[in-house]
Amino acid sequence: MTEPPAEDKPKSGGVGWKVATGVCALLAAGALAWGLLQKSDADSAAQASAAQIAELQSQIDADTKQEEELQAELAKAKEAHKEVVAKLKTEGKELKKEAGKLKDLQNQYNQAAKEAAQKNATLRDELAAQEAKTELATKCAQVMATGMEVIYNADSPEKVMHDVAKEMQKASESCQGVVSFP
Repeated sequence: MTEPPAEDKPKSGGVGWKVATGVCALLAAGALAWGLLQKSDADSAAQASAAQIAELQSQIDADTKQEEELQAELAKAKEAHKEVVAKLKTEGKELKKEAGKLKDLQNQYNQAAKEAAQKNATLRDELAAQEAKTELATKCAQVMATGMEVIYNADSPEKVMHDVAKEMQKASESCQGVVSFP
């Protein structure tokens, strides 16, 4: 008996590379999606910070307006005092009494101006903090997006993925409370 001819088997050496490439593509797509979500979160934080900055600025403007109104009231009181003195030609006790009222108004103004200055300083500090937080959120989002871009553009994403993830983890420590890396 003769043996049947041996069938040529197709070589399967390319399947492993195809599977590995598919897995890498899925990982890169997942990392890109995660990066976009992080950027979205950072953008939301930046928008919230911008809204808080606008609110704090409006409070500063309101306090400044109030201080101007108090200064106008003081000027009116001083003018009224001058008119009273000129009209009635007051002397002695009456003049001292009017001067005492003027002094009280001056003290009220000084106290209100002091409180307004303290309140403005606090609002300015909060405004500066919010601006710094917005800047940090923006920079953190840029770092995260750059890491995703490096992975996406790499010839061999699996080779750079670990290094990029490590760098992004380091960046995440600086971005605590603004953007996080799982």
